[in-house]
Amino acid sequence: MQEVKAFINRTLNEVVQNAELYSENKLPTNFILEHSPNSKQIISRENVIEEICNRVYISDDKIFPCVDLVADRIQDHYLVIRMQIAGFDPRPLQNGMRRYGPFVYGVNQKLINPNLDTKSEQFVQQLKDSGLYPNWK
Repeated sequence: MQEVKAFINRTLNEVVQNAELYSENKLPTNFILEHSPNSKQIISRENVIEEICNRVYISDDKIFPCVDLVADRIQDHYLVIRMQIAGFDPRPLQNGMRRYGPFVYGVNQKLINPNLDTKSEQFVQQLKDSGLYPNWK
């Protein structure tokens, strides 16, 4: 279980790094997790890691694939991350969208710098160089 939690911790660091590329700002590294609009917010990095682990990881061969982690907004010096688990059955760990694991990163449009051209060659190269998407084609 510690291995899974370490992987989730690294994933959260990458969610922040990805959102910082899009926002062009330094973002908080402590979190609030929301997994549905009316759910209770999970507060603090440790609690968020625990919650993601409990909801995504059932056993070594039963992991929910395609879990969106969206950097949504800043609230009281926390980065709010929205989690959405797709309706697929759990399965062994596999490659997700452009990277290993079940997680897909996103950034709320409101966090993205409005002056940033996210389709520019320079920005796309910056994403590639970040190492966040090792399977980028």
